[in-house]
Amino acid sequence: MANWRFRLELKDVWEKADKREITPQELSIEVAKRILEMPCNKDIHLRKIAKEFKDIATDKDLTFDDFDIIYNKLCDWGDQEIEPFGQWPTNKMCWVNTMF
Repeated sequence: MANWRFRLELKDVWEKADKREITPQELSIEVAKRILEMPCNKDIHLRKIAKEFKDIATDKDLTFDDFDIIYNKLCDWGDQEIEPFGQWPTNKMCWVNTMF
């Protein structure tokens, strides 16, 4: 477990994508939108990830596997340890909530 500074709620759109009720393009647009609504949206790395989601949303051949490449970058960004370091539980940047 970790102490998460931020939380990105994606459960509702993740469920729709899992049921194929939305396309990977629609999922990408929604994730980018929610990233940019976060209080930490000035983070340069997070803004780059949001731009990547926006950019891939224009690809008519986009698959969910393609989406996952950028999604993994988002999770890596969120999983970075933040100050104060060396604490237990670890302090992390952002929980990306897709399931609970």
